[in-house]
Amino acid sequence: MVSSLFVVTGASRGLGREVAVMFGRRTEALKQAKPFFVLLARGAEGLKATKEQILNVSPDAEVLTQSVDLSKVPECSNTLREAIATISSGQTFDNAILVNNAGIIKPLTPVLQIEPVDFMESFSLSVLGPLELLKAFNKVNSQKKTVVNISSIMALAPRDSCGVYSTVKAASDAMHRSLAKEESETYRVVNYSPVLDDALAFFSPASCV
Repeated sequence: MVSSLFVVTGASRGLGREVAVMFGRRTEALKQAKPFFVLLARGAEGLKATKEQILNVSPDAEVLTQSVDLSKVPECSNTLREAIATISSGQTFDNAILVNNAGIIKPLTPVLQIEPVDFMESFSLSVLGPLELLKAFNKVNSQKKTVVNISSIMALAPRDSCGVYSTVKAASDAMHRSLAKEESETYRVVNYSPVLDDALAFFSPASCV
């Protein structure tokens, strides 16, 4: 039977929660072996609710939740490594899927009014934190690895007062494109700029497994 590991950031609410629960529903529908989940976000209560929803649709799933702030680099690095090592230790997976979904759109500030501290918080959350997570994910023993970077159309088409968000999303896209080029034999990498309905259609059973 196919065994899978799913790592999802921003999993406490919104798109991150919907994606995580969809993975649980999909593995149950396909009668796959017990799926493993690592759910990451700042909000512990939201993560608990996401875990409950996954177990409702996939009762045999093993779900680890970890409250972590990806903008706190390097403090978050050990937490990420330990969380993934805890659930993947001794396991060999047929599929390992990482969804980089965490992000913030603030500050909504014109470029010439951006404060460095605000820029660095957003950059760390969207680029440096996910980089540390990628390095931890790389230790997972899996025959096939998929990384999905939830991006934004604003990485290509900025809007007024969204300069920080547009910049960090463009940087994140470039980092994931570099990963795809450097590790093409190991990783399938997707930069995806969804609206909600499109995102849910993308994560269909045929798309990642």
